[in-house]
Amino acid sequence: MSRKGKAKTGKQAGAKPGTDSVAEQDAVRSRAEASDHQLVLVSKALSDPTRVSILRRIAAGQARCGDVRECLGVSAATLSHHMKELERAGLITSEREGRFVHASLEKKAWKQHIAELKSLLS
Repeated sequence: MSRKGKAKTGKQAGAKPGTDSVAEQDAVRSRAEASDHQLVLVSKALSDPTRVSILRRIAAGQARCGDVRECLGVSAATLSHHMKELERAGLITSEREGRFVHASLEKKAWKQHIAELKSLLS
């Protein structure tokens, strides 16, 4: 608050040039933090060689989780853990059809991740 008891708003409160209010700054900051959090989740998901192998198999069309599990030679619990990490990062979706679970790549999330990495280079 200023000396006369009025709250500072907008550019008076030290707002960045080009923004109208502190609320807008907070919204921009919040989006940046969410973007950073997503980048960390994706990077963590891609840091495991088993998850990269899973992604390669899904991308190649081997979308049934049972088939992926057999090719990799991992337990159902291990595959489930890795699939959850990939889903949490937004890289894949899975859908249950009867006894089978089918996975697919989330292409929009991949494109966003690539754009985020490119923005780090500029």
